[in-house]
Amino acid sequence: MSTARVRRPNTARLGRLSNGMLMTPEEFDAATDFDELYCYELIHGVLI
Repeated sequence: MSTARVRRPNTARLGRLSNGMLMTPEEFDAATDFDELYCYELIHGVLI
């Protein structure tokens, strides 16, 4: 049996389902794809 690694893109799509997602400050700052209807905060590495 073979296995393959799948790489996630460096930027995440942020939306209402992203609440509670763990992120680094660098990942949060690099996010360019997000729903503008919501406000986002990163508190202790957790997206709120």
